[in-house]
Amino acid sequence: MYFGWADTALSPLMGIDYYEKVAAKSGPVTRDFYRLFMVPGMFHCRGGFGTDRFDPLTPLVNWVEGGAAPQRIEASQVEDGKNCAHAAAVPVSRGGALQRERQRG
Repeated sequence: MYFGWADTALSPLMGIDYYEKVAAKSGPVTRDFYRLFMVPGMFHCRGGFGTDRFDPLTPLVNWVEGGAAPQRIEASQVEDGKNCAHAAAVPVSRGGALQRERQRG
């Protein structure tokens, strides 16, 4: 599941709360079937003042078909056809940390 940190339609804390409820009910095996990625600066599903371009499907397919659970999802922000920011959303279950690095270009 992914959620934008800047979502204006739903509070980003709703996504975290849902994840935590699933983890509380399912226990440590939660990471075997469910990850929550918080996308820096993204509004509701797309847009925002941060990264909103990313491919969540390929990591999911790799997990289901190849057993390789995603550790991060790379995202970027595009302005005027150019990448102006890059961020890696990491699963909330890895401490909720977001690793963000800016690249000007």
